[in-house]
Amino acid sequence: MKLKNVFTAHMMFAVTVNNIKNLSERTQVELNSHSTVKNYLNKVLSLDILDPNQRNFQNAYEVLNDMFQLQEEFEERWKEANSLLEEINNKGFFSNNDLEILIKYLPLFNLIQYKQLHTRFKNSKDFDFVYKHREVFDEAEISFDNKILKSMITDVIYDELNNSINKITKNINITSVDTYETIYEKWNTYYREGLNQRVNDSLNLLRYPQIW
Repeated sequence: MKLKNVFTAHMMFAVTVNNIKNLSERTQVELNSHSTVKNYLNKVLSLDILDPNQRNFQNAYEVLNDMFQLQEEFEERWKEANSLLEEINNKGFFSNNDLEILIKYLPLFNLIQYKQLHTRFKNSKDFDFVYKHREVFDEAEISFDNKILKSMITDVIYDELNNSINKITKNINITSVDTYETIYEKWNTYYREGLNQRVNDSLNLLRYPQIW
């Protein structure tokens, strides 16, 4: 039984480490167009020339700001996970607590990505408004790229955002009453169930000869 527990822990550790490493590309996500539009919005907002009914400019800026903050959070958490992996490598072993901490990072990474996509998706109309009223930038003598602004509108971005959300949430059921906390728990449950299933499948392959 002890050998079986050791195998289970090492199997879970190996799978979890691999999943964390595979997310490295998400730390280098390209947000240049978002950064450009954020700068446009920041400039026009700083001039205080907008009418009260043009709140959409502020909303769009806040959406982009949130997206960048979430990206920073993702990168920071990924660095934390890799720092723990480096500590484990240096000491030559991992504890049950180390494994538990690493497992909890994976649903968190999914949640951060979901927040980015969901926030952008549900506020897409604000970017439509900004594009429709882009003359504001001319009036404020702010040079802007019309193509970049247009790339942010619903007609252009809807399918990409919707597909990305569907892809990341395909294994869990998100309802209108879910909070970010409950969505995290759903991913946590899904990942742990999948991890246990993968371990059990591997154990079944090792039934003969009987070693535990």
